[in-house]
Amino acid sequence: MKFSISITDQRKLKVYEELRQGSDPRRAFFLLVAVSTLIAAFGLAMNNTAVVIGAMLVAPLMTPILGLALGLLRGSPHLIGLAARSEALGVVVSIGMGFILGITLPSYFEITPEMLSRTEPGVADLLVAVLAGIAGAYALIDEKLSPALPGVAISTAIVPPLANCGMCLALGAYGGAAGSFLLFFTNFLSILLVSGLVFHIAGMSQAFRLKEGRKIVRRFGVALLGFVIVTSLLSIELVKMYEDRQLQKQVATMLQKEFSSLRITNLEKLVVESEDGSILVRADVNAPDVVAPRTISAIEKRLAEVTGQPTRLFIRTTVTHDVSASGSINQFVEQTLDGISTTETGDQRLATLQTAEQILREYLGERRGIRLESLNLIPSGSLMALIAQISGVRQLAIEEIAQLEALIQNQAAEGKNTRLLVQQETSELTDSLGSLRTEFTMPQSGHMPVEVTDKMKSIAVFARDWLDGRGYWLHGWSITMLDDLYHLLLEVRGAELFDSEQREAIKRELSSAFDTHVEVYVRSQLDTVIGPRGNISFPDLLDDFRRRNRAAYGDEIKRSIIESR
Repeated sequence: MKFSISITDQRKLKVYEELRQGSDPRRAFFLLVAVSTLIAAFGLAMNNTAVVIGAMLVAPLMTPILGLALGLLRGSPHLIGLAARSEALGVVVSIGMGFILGITLPSYFEITPEMLSRTEPGVADLLVAVLAGIAGAYALIDEKLSPALPGVAISTAIVPPLANCGMCLALGAYGGAAGSFLLFFTNFLSILLVSGLVFHIAGMSQAFRLKEGRKIVRRFGVALLGFVIVTSLLSIELVKMYEDRQLQKQVATMLQKEFSSLRITNLEKLVVESEDGSILVRADVNAPDVVAPRTISAIEKRLAEVTGQPTRLFIRTTVTHDVSASGSINQFVEQTLDGISTTETGDQRLATLQTAEQILREYLGERRGIRLESLNLIPSGSLMALIAQISGVRQLAIEEIAQLEALIQNQAAEGKNTRLLVQQETSELTDSLGSLRTEFTMPQSGHMPVEVTDKMKSIAVFARDWLDGRGYWLHGWSITMLDDLYHLLLEVRGAELFDSEQREAIKRELSSAFDTHVEVYVRSQLDTVIGPRGNISFPDLLDDFRRRNRAAYGDEIKRSIIESR
């Protein structure tokens, strides 16, 4: 059964007239080409797909292609001339506008995914253009579907690759420019051929005799030959693309297996490039620690064995901590079309590490001001050393470390052979009166710190003034209330040790001044400097030189700051 599309002679004449007018290279035609190219160029540079789609709607370059197809089909030199001239000049204008914009604003343009996607045409682009050509020609000859023609224009890349070609030329990326033009040329040939076929089926070629059919083939011969050549090139590219994807899948599977035994929770991005008989792999991962070079080297060797080619691996690590209710996640987490999936590690050491981290985080989470910075498991003969780096306002006591180690040994998969080592970094809390001891201020299991009331601060200020009058310097203080009694810890420095009589004296005066019993504890340190004026305390020496330096250089420093501004 012969397939045909039935349209009236009146509709045929109207289609011919619409294509003739749309293919006429008038001022409005070139204005729309220039405007659509600028829109496309900015959309590509901003990586904005919506703006690129807007450029496709404005672009008038699809109409001359349909006009050229109908002109070749009917043997109309006038329509062929109009359409060919419009398309050729439109292509020149579009590439030229992209080039001008590229050299005018070179610093504005950076390589974007939208630009890169138009430098490497594939078979999929050819198939889209073929389908768009069929839809476009059919929508044109069927008066009920003509309003759908702008939608068809969106599906074909006519102006964006031309704009991209001009920008690539301006940036000196000639390979990218060639790829962009090939994408346009692929769309051009595809639309030309399939739209001519649709017009022929619709009976718009005037005659159906065999010799007329041969004429039609001859008229489209150059385009058909070009289409075959382009299809062959893209088919070769398709084979290479398939091989590249198979290689990427192979590398991804291998890396997922390797990463499952490491503390890597996610593979964000994987780039695999094969060139000159070697493979370059870049993996962007999330992990609590940077992957060690020695580990990367070992993975490289195993990748080379699997792929059979020399391989270089680069791992870009984003340091993250993925924590669930059971502690840090040591499984490999990835996004699939079915949702989020996890790969069980099956590694007992990582399971031990996860359990240990859960225990430590739960314990430290109840003690404000102390946090777990990192946790690593290092084999040491038959034992495993669990090294925890902890920072905070106080150190863990030996009893606390022993308690945590016992919990890990009882609950972790390989806990019996695990020893907990804690590397502690303590930061000092200091206010206007000196340093504060959180161990003294609060219970070990409490929260840090108890709020310093006005009365507590007044007691400390009184003690400082009392010490200043007797040649002592208050280095630090801490105060708490236990059993309805204020306990005040004073850390003092001076040329002489603070004795018991002085402790009793300050205790009596504090209790009398604040009408409450205050128990006083004094940590006394000798701190004396022998100088021109005899023995003075080290803080007094620093204060003396601080005042003298400020008096001597203060104005000069202020003047330098003002001049620098």
